[in-house]
Amino acid sequence: MIFWFGTTLGLGYHKTMIDILLPLLADVAKVGDMAYEKYRSDVKVSLKDNQTPVTNVDHLIHNELSQSLSHFFPDIPIISEEGAIPSFNERQKMDAYWSFDPLDGTVDFIEETDHFVISLGYISNQMPTMGILHHPVSGKSWVAIKNRGVFVQHHGGEIVPIQPPIPREDYVLLVSAHRNDEDLCNVIVRQRERELNRSVRVERIGSALKLAYLAEGLGDEYIRFTPMKEWDFAAGHCLVNEAGFSVSPLDPSDVLAYGTKELRIPPVSIRKKNHS
Repeated sequence: MIFWFGTTLGLGYHKTMIDILLPLLADVAKVGDMAYEKYRSDVKVSLKDNQTPVTNVDHLIHNELSQSLSHFFPDIPIISEEGAIPSFNERQKMDAYWSFDPLDGTVDFIEETDHFVISLGYISNQMPTMGILHHPVSGKSWVAIKNRGVFVQHHGGEIVPIQPPIPREDYVLLVSAHRNDEDLCNVIVRQRERELNRSVRVERIGSALKLAYLAEGLGDEYIRFTPMKEWDFAAGHCLVNEAGFSVSPLDPSDVLAYGTKELRIPPVSIRKKNHS
């Protein structure tokens, strides 16, 4: 059975949709615990062909959750950073698929910054319509379903709607911990200070964890200065969409779409739709 997240197939309430995800969320949390057990103690690092690092934990999460996805959603293909990527011709025939980064923030995992997540997005019609981010360090999961909102779950407990953020005086700009353009960032800080008449604080955070922080109200804006792969962004993209953020390419001539030949997401700007 293919379930189309973000549409209604005779199931009109988010509770029913969350119920469908509960077994998968339980497995995500279980695998997150397995990853955390190896964190700081049993990590083996190697280099991929593109000279980026990968660990035994990336492969562990890929293997375990690929089995879960195939079990619970046997008709839905999986495109994982650590798996074999189907050809563009094959991908063009997919009505929907999982976009999966087993360990988003591998460098942070290796460097022990705590800024890494399991990232799982469901793509249909070239856009994410469901997203799960799980943070193994805290045991917290964030879940978003198109047109249904954002939910949080702590250590496999009750799934509850995300709470409204606590107001604060300063404006928090989130940027990548590893791929940041300092000069451009400083220009944007000055622009925001003039535009909003507020002090601006820059927070550097690794992985898609920053997108979960945005959804929770711990940040006001995120700017990504370099391209990324869609599995880096799919789940978090759905989270910030449902939390009321506007997502757009930094370069207006770029197109933000999933399932492209290069699986490329351009540099993006993410701001609250009412950011004043």
